[in-house]
Parts: sequence; C-alpha cells; structure tokens
Amino acid sequence: MKTLQKHEDVLQLLSGVVVAMLVGWRLHVHGWRWFEWLPAAGLGFFGVGLFWVVVWFLFRKFTYQGMAARNKADLQAGGDGWPSHRESGFGNRDS
Repeated sequence: MKTLQKHEDVLQLLSGVVVAMLVGWRLHVHGWRWFEWLPAAGLGFFGVGLFWVVVWFLFRKFTYQGMAARNKADLQAGGDGWPSHRESGFGNRDS
C-alpha cells in the first residue's frame, strides 16, 4: 500500500495518458480526423482524473471513522494525533 501511495501521482498521470492514447487511436481507426479525436482524447484524460478523484473521495469516506478513532486514541495517549509519526520516529525528540 505504501508503494502505491508513493507512486500515486505517477500512476494517475500515466493512466490518464494511456486512456487518452487509446481513445485517440480508436477514433482515428474509425476515420475521425485529428482535430475531431484530439478533444475527445483530452476529455478521456480528464475523465480518468475525475475517476481518481471519486475513488479517493470514496476511500476517505469509508475509512474516516477508523482513522479518526486511531488519531483520537493517539491524542489521548499524549501523542500528536498522528499515530504514523510515532511508528516512523517523525518528530521524535528522544531519538
């Protein structure tokens, strides 16, 4: 999962470019001229971006309760509200 999060931006951009290329190629094969299929390919690119935003929103929507509970427990234990900081040593003055 961390690898996916690390390369998430590249995957989003790459998937958008691939879909735009496929849309453009498909329309070109069917006889569309470049000034007809180019805007459609651009819309395909932005459609993939919209898909990534909707997936991100739904993921955050369904995982928020658990994340909020972990952060609240960390705050009550004297942490900074980000349990991952404690695991990684981020901001740890003792080490």
